[in-house]
Order: sequence, then C-alpha cells, then structure tokens
Amino acid sequence: MTDTAVRSLDFRGGTVRGLVTERGRVATDGAILAGGARSRLFAGNARIDLPQLEVVNTMLRTTPVEDGPEASAWTENYALRKCADGRYTVASGSLNTHRLLPDSFALARAFGPAFASDWRSIRFRFSDRRRTEAARKRHWPASDITPFETCRTLDSTPEPRVARGVWSAATRAYPALTKAEIAQSWGCTIDVTPKCCPGDLTRGKSFWPGDCDRVFWTWVWYWSVR
Repeated sequence: MTDTAVRSLDFRGGTVRGLVTERGRVATDGAILAGGARSRLFAGNARIDLPQLEVVNTMLRTTPVEDGPEASAWTENYALRKCADGRYTVASGSLNTHRLLPDSFALARAFGPAFASDWRSIRFRFSDRRRTEAARKRHWPASDITPFETCRTLDSTPEPRVARGVWSAATRAYPALTKAEIAQSWGCTIDVTPKCCPGDLTRGKSFWPGDCDRVFWTWVWYWSVR
C-alpha cells in the first residue's frame, strides 16, 4: 500500500496485532518503524519515548556534464555521486543545520554530548515550524486525521550559503564540473539519535552502544541520492 499513512499501532494483550491506516486496518503481528524524521512523533503516540531530532543537509543537483568523475567521493567540504543520466548530486560532507523545535529543548540533555563533540559541523537556526510543532497534538485516536496526512513530506529549505560553498569546493576538486549548472537545490531532512543508530526499544535500549556515525551517514548519503 503506497501513499497511505499509518495512523497508529493496534495493540491487543500488550502486543502488536495490527496497524490502523487512513484506509483501514491491516492485521500483522509485527511492525518496523521506518518513519525517518517522523518516527519520534509516531512512537510517542504509542507511549514509546524515542529520542530523535532532525538535521538538514543542503543538497544540489547539476545539469549533465561530460568528463566528470565516475567514482563517488566524500570529503568534509563536499560529497558527490554521478547519476545515470550524467547529472551529479552534490552535498556537504559534514555541515548540517539543526532548526530548533520544541523537542530540541526537551532532548537537550540527551543530545548534549553529541552536540559537544560535533559542534563544528552543526549550525543552529530557529525553525519556521516551531509554533506549529509546539501546538501539535502528541496523542490521537486511530479515527483522527494525523500529522502524517496533513503534511506528507518534510520539505526543508536549503541553505544558499552552504550550497555555494559546497559547489565551490566540488568544482575546485573537479574542474570538469564547472561546465555544469546547478539545476536544483533542496534541504534533505535527516533523523538522528544521540548515538545515531536506533536500537531495540522494546528491550529498553534507545540506541546501540559504540560509534556508528560512519555507517549511518553512508546509509543516509546513499538513499538521499538514489
């Protein structure tokens, strides 16, 4: 079922027995939460506390160019990947923007160590969604229209200054890219947890131990440019 929002989990006897979608109930004895940046909101309705915030990576797409690099590349200043049609997807290799929302303050203590260790790669801005998110209901019955239906895609605005810096760094490294033009830029909303990788919440573990940043960001980059 595509283009169908899941409204809530259907618990019976303390276990999942189904999902309630905007088109009706689906019977199941298990579910995988893969809601991206909306996972915390969905989990909260089921009384599951998922410590999660979102960051935005500015990305851009070029026009086709010949003689450009064939291999994907990542550095702190840029990351790029060639598409099948000869275009390139380019993004910052390390710089992300965190737009402050009510959860930013509610989870400040949990994310404190992560922000402290990686503060050079994060820019803070006030989000234009902060009032909407502050007024948003965190719990709803399955009969209600949910936030996942009223806003189906988190379209974030890119940071023009970041886009210029990324493109400048990429063209310095690969002069052939100067023949291309920027066809589109956008903000890619990425979900993060205090240790990046979510774990088994049913066993009381909010995140895996250890440093898995590299695996996580490789996964994000791959899916962002597909």
